[in-house]
Amino acid sequence: MNTNDVEPDVRRLLELVSPKVGVIRSLTKVARGVEEPNPPVMYQAVLSHFDYRMAPQVERSAAGKGRTDSEAIRAALGEAVEHYCASHVNKETTKLASREELPDAVAPPECVLYSDAQYARQKFPYHRWQPQDALTWTPMLELPTQREVFAPAQLVYLNFTAQREEDFLTAITSNGLAAGPNLEFAILNGLYESVERDGFLITWMNKLPAPGVDFSGANGLAQSIKAHYVQHGTEIRVFNVSTDIPIYVMMAVALDKTGEGPAVLVGLGCHLDPQVALTKSLLEVCQVHPGEVSRYREQPPAQRLRSYEDVRTLEDHSAFLTVPERIGECSFLLDNGRVQPIEELPNRSQGSAAADLQTCVDALMRAGCRVLYADLTTPDMADYGFRVVRTIVTGLQPIHFGYGEERLGGRRLFEVPHIMGHAAGVRGESDLNPCPHPLA
Repeated sequence: MNTNDVEPDVRRLLELVSPKVGVIRSLTKVARGVEEPNPPVMYQAVLSHFDYRMAPQVERSAAGKGRTDSEAIRAALGEAVEHYCASHVNKETTKLASREELPDAVAPPECVLYSDAQYARQKFPYHRWQPQDALTWTPMLELPTQREVFAPAQLVYLNFTAQREEDFLTAITSNGLAAGPNLEFAILNGLYESVERDGFLITWMNKLPAPGVDFSGANGLAQSIKAHYVQHGTEIRVFNVSTDIPIYVMMAVALDKTGEGPAVLVGLGCHLDPQVALTKSLLEVCQVHPGEVSRYREQPPAQRLRSYEDVRTLEDHSAFLTVPERIGECSFLLDNGRVQPIEELPNRSQGSAAADLQTCVDALMRAGCRVLYADLTTPDMADYGFRVVRTIVTGLQPIHFGYGEERLGGRRLFEVPHIMGHAAGVRGESDLNPCPHPLA
């Protein structure tokens, strides 16, 4: 890589990359075939074994995309640093106590865990929290007041080892983790991710007929991505999977009906500006498409993923619907006939991270949510201008991976379809879509 070709701030970030002494041991530009659009540019960063643990490659890898090399490098390094910082548990600030002893603690079920029926299953792996349980808590700040509260440490850190049964509340995910050049930007993007997953899962798990989005008049990058894929036999469609929360969530779907590539791939995007949300969803498709094409050809999913129950890992989720015969699982979206022009969706962004953060916090509070964040930035990364946060928005439906791992202990998953006019009443667990979601 010629470092003279990147922006000065990115050039300094490259100090983090070294196969011997770097927090990030490698950074490579992703080679992509002619069937992939350019831009975007893609880079992959691989973390070192900083925690003296031989983790699988998927846990060490981070990807970044952008219109330029600098944008993509910044994104890849940012995601790697995000995982690095979130893996350092600050044991000086954690507390072992019951919620009865810690009145400012957020009750774990507020973060959406599991239903009575799930907890009643034989060999269900997760602990059912009780108010008298001694739990490991870590401090967070609640917006907009900046009041200190406490949340379960397992829901904040990526590698919190739940050595006590009481701490093993759910599977660890990166839901709500984000990095950015300043605190406001990082928190905003953490909230966007939480809202994005909530909108996507409520739509998918309830088979809601989200409208398609006509973006024929959208910006040049969105159009060029769509045109390029169409030229190579892949149809691109985008759906507005926003909910009652006035923050846009877009779901891009790549459809290949030739049988030569993955039949269905999805990407998500969330923003107050609908055009930005749409472009983000398309860029995510660009990011996952090359890898899924390779896996589809080298590890055909039809034989190893025969039923819903076979879906266990993150990679299984994205692979299941790549089988052409399963395109029908998306018919509630593809065939509903509803379309809205992107131009008819009002832009709610004010153009600054601080202002947009306030808009999002207000919207989430009106929906009955509490907005929390923890600054996880380690001192060594702060020197490079990174801020890393974990955000938690109570009540929002969090992502899950693995059939049977759905977190059904919340209310929005069952109530929002009724609120939006798609159901006559509140839904139940038996009404949910049994097909695993296709997000990796």
